[in-house]
Amino acid sequence: MSASESSSSSSSSSSMSNENLKIISPSSLHLKLIDISHQLFSFNSLNFYTDGSLFRQDDMTKMGFGWIFSSDTSLDIKHNDSCTHWTSSTTAEIYAIMACLITCLPDSTINIYTNSNCAIHNSTIYTHPN
Repeated sequence: MSASESSSSSSSSSSMSNENLKIISPSSLHLKLIDISHQLFSFNSLNFYTDGSLFRQDDMTKMGFGWIFSSDTSLDIKHNDSCTHWTSSTTAEIYAIMACLITCLPDSTINIYTNSNCAIHNSTIYTHPN
């Protein structure tokens, strides 16, 4: 993932450890997701809306993703970014889902609303392999 933009309305400096953040390398994206993780620290149930997109025209390909936190509408917590590898709209959607999951504490209840049947199918296989 390459960092492009993250937006939020408030910031917290609480000390906490979110093990999920260890799956990405330190970068500006890492710092943005840490900041968002601090803002979500007090929530044990979280709702997100995600979207991923792929644009191809001639020799140009762009892929991006984003999500919005919707559990508390008084907070403006959202994130969007671009991604580069394995270009497909499903890949972009999976990046969005992963970015949501990374910001949440491991024992959280997380609801992700997506319009990607392929991402849902692949996530279901991952969480329920039988």
